[in-house]
Amino acid sequence: MGIEEIEEEEEEVEETSENTEGNHKEDLVLTKETKISDLFSRYPQLKNRMEEINPGFKTLKIPLGKVMIKKATIGHASDRTGMPLDELIEHINKLINEIKGK
Repeated sequence: MGIEEIEEEEEEVEETSENTEGNHKEDLVLTKETKISDLFSRYPQLKNRMEEINPGFKTLKIPLGKVMIKKATIGHASDRTGMPLDELIEHINKLINEIKGK
């Protein structure tokens, strides 16, 4: 892969990020790589409702939890809470739909 190809890929990634940032009309497809911080920036109310899914999410409200949010993914959250990934994603989607009024 040449330098030009790498630069083109970087530009495509930047364009994709710009097109999706702040665009809440499109549903966010949750995967194990989805960052918790992305979820909370898109759906701020979600942060206060995560305890409904699992009491382990109380840690998100303490200072250390706030630091962890920046790098944590749904996969990390699944591991930390012991919840199966698909179950966690299902519960998060349910809360998001409630927040959106669906």
